[in-house]
Order: sequence, then structure tokens, then C-alpha cells
Amino acid sequence: MSSVGGLSAYAADVVAVQRVFYDQRWSFTYQWLITMSTQLIGFSAGGIARRFLVAPPSMIWPSTLVWCAMFNTLHSQEVSGAGRRSGISRERFFAYACLGSFLWYFFPGYLFKSLSYLDWICWIVPKNVAANQLFGAVHGLGIFALTFDWGQIAYIGSPLATPWWAIANVATGFFLFWWIVVPIVYFTNTWNTKYFPISSRISYDHFGQPYNVTRVINPDATLNLEGYKKYSPLFLSATFAISYGTSFAGITCIIVHSILHFRKQIWMHARRSLAEQQDIHARLMARYKEVPDWWFAVVFVVTVAFGIIALQVWDTKLPIYAFVVCIVISFGYTIPIGMIAAITNRRLGLNVIFQLIVG
Repeated sequence: MSSVGGLSAYAADVVAVQRVFYDQRWSFTYQWLITMSTQLIGFSAGGIARRFLVAPPSMIWPSTLVWCAMFNTLHSQEVSGAGRRSGISRERFFAYACLGSFLWYFFPGYLFKSLSYLDWICWIVPKNVAANQLFGAVHGLGIFALTFDWGQIAYIGSPLATPWWAIANVATGFFLFWWIVVPIVYFTNTWNTKYFPISSRISYDHFGQPYNVTRVINPDATLNLEGYKKYSPLFLSATFAISYGTSFAGITCIIVHSILHFRKQIWMHARRSLAEQQDIHARLMARYKEVPDWWFAVVFVVTVAFGIIALQVWDTKLPIYAFVVCIVISFGYTIPIGMIAAITNRRLGLNVIFQLIVG
């Protein structure tokens, strides 16, 4: 719970986009309803699926183990550094590491920002466009770039909490797609990508400018097809296009992977109660009264009602059946994505498939 206040709700991004791009400034009630709906539908799905994602001994959740180690350090009554327990105590080691990281960050974060990404090849040939596209870290692919900034190293998740084989898997895919496929796509001008930066997170029009969404929507926030035809198709950078492709491949592969490798485990835990788990931690937790599944079901029903009210009272243009389809897809992917995250510490998003569904 200590990290809840440091993370924003996904619905906050929806509200921000509505204000900035569609000039939809609806009331606090609407914002509260969609926030509670999106947050607590996921909460209820996690509660219902806990027999698959929490109780089995193979579901270790590596990042959670890091928090457990920290809390154990802060609250443990064991004394280290005295008698037979040689070495410094865990509290002192934690204090040294915290102080050291705090002091070190002044260098890459304030005094010498180049330490965040040392594009040493670009220093050698600063006027070579191709070299900057391939080796530059800001607007290029960052090939062979060095960093002394932990914020850059752990940008997609701390490597200290991820199993080495998962890191090797991610690194192999990264080298294959970002260092080989993306340059091929860009320099062969596939999908007209050579007219835009090789690496960018924004979409472009055929003038090479950021796409002006207001020119292709009606006052009621629906698509203006004639305006779209007069204005421009939407273009993506090479890295953006490949990231979408790999995301579609990933959400397809995760279903196949779960069926091939986890189907027996899923079926077994579907028939077994939480008190019958073989894991010692699950048996210890069985001493405490378990939250009934119907509690999570009630939360699910109530928060789905919140979402339906928000969609119907305000002119969102999203039909109820589309809302139901999104919920069904989310529930279908909860166990496969949760299992991969619990074992590898890597999470896969579903935003691309929902963007495809809504157009």
C-alpha cells in the first residue's frame, strides 16, 4: 500500500486526453465513476484469480519479494553484526545504500547529465546523420550507449528483481527487433518511415509534423472521415510501428504459451481450494480467515454499474457492448498475463488490442 499514492490511476490519463484533445471537461462525478470502475474492476479480477496467481508456489512475484525483504529489514528483531552474526546489520546496509544512491544521483541528474547516456560514438562523428540515428540515445536507437544512471537502467523494471533468464529473453528480443529489424525497416523506407525520426513516440501527418487530431474529429468527438481524407493518413516512426507489431505478437503468444505450458496447472488450481495448496506459505496463510470470492464478485458488479452509468449519463459515444467486450478480454487475459508477471517480473499491456477494437 505504500506505493499506491505514488502511482496514478489509468483513468486519469483518459480524463487528461479528453480535456486536451477533445475539450470534454466533465464533472467530478464522471471522473470519480470511471476511476473507481477501472481501478476496482481490476481489483476484483485479481481477487477472484488469486488461487491461480498467488497461492501456487511457482507464482513468486519477484518484485514483491524485494518489498518483503525491505520491510523485513525495517521491522526484523534479529540483531546482526554482533556475536556469531558477523558483518554489518541489514538496517545499516540499507542506510548506506540509500544514502549512496541519493548522493550519486546528483551527478547524472544535475551536475553531469551526460552520465545518463554516454553516446560515445556520436562524440566521435557528431555530424554523421546515420551514426546519430543508430547510436544516439535521445532520438536514435541508443546502440552501444553507456549509462551510469540507475533511472535509465531500471526504466522498464529493476534488473535486480528479475530472473536472469527473463532478462536474457528480453535482451535477445530487444537486440533482434531494435538493433536489426528497426534499422532495416527505416533505411529501406518501409511504411515511409524514413521521412520521420527513426525513434519517436508521436504520430505524424504527411507533412512530417505531429498529427493534428482536431482536424479529423467532429465537434461531438466522432471521426470526421471527410476531414481525414482531406488532411492526411497517420504515420508512425520505425520504432513505434515495430513496438505495436511486437505488442500484437506478444498478446497472441501469451495465450498459446499459457495453453501449452500452464493448462494442467490452471485446471488443477481451479478445482483446489486455497486451503489445499501445497506451498508452505499458502498453508500458513490458511490460518487466517479467507476473503470470500463473492465479496470480489460484489465489487465487480458494483463497479461495472459505475462504468455503465458513466457511459450512459455522459455523451461518451462508447456503447455498452463495447464496454462488455473490453471486460471480457481483460478477464480472459488476467490469468495468462498474471502468470507471466509472477514468474518473470515482466508485464504485458493490453492497450494496443483495445486501441485496435475501438479504431
